[in-house]
Amino acid sequence: DLHSFPTRRSSDLAINQLSDDNLKEIVRLELNKLVVRLNGIGHNVKYNDSVVDYVFKIAEKDKKYGARPIGRVIQREIENRITDILLETEDEHITFVVNINENNDIIIETQKWYI
Repeated sequence: DLHSFPTRRSSDLAINQLSDDNLKEIVRLELNKLVVRLNGIGHNVKYNDSVVDYVFKIAEKDKKYGARPIGRVIQREIENRITDILLETEDEHITFVVNINENNDIIIETQKWYI
């Protein structure tokens, strides 16, 4: 019966912390999910390793929560800003170029492209 199973407290469970390389790879995977979603509606996103490092550094502060903060950082710092740009324009086929400026802030530039 159900009561014969021993109960396990969360303090009894060992949790493996993700390495920095693991977290950076997860940042890339999450950014690529954004790329795929935007490709699906006719847009493109370009980013480089400085963006990966930026997201990693912010998410690293909450490393004890594993990879969960990465998605929130990408949504807050990149995805929401891209959404705002899309709501303000009627342009189709935009490439969003995500970079880090000299003040260590995310910047998103747009380029229109033609098919």
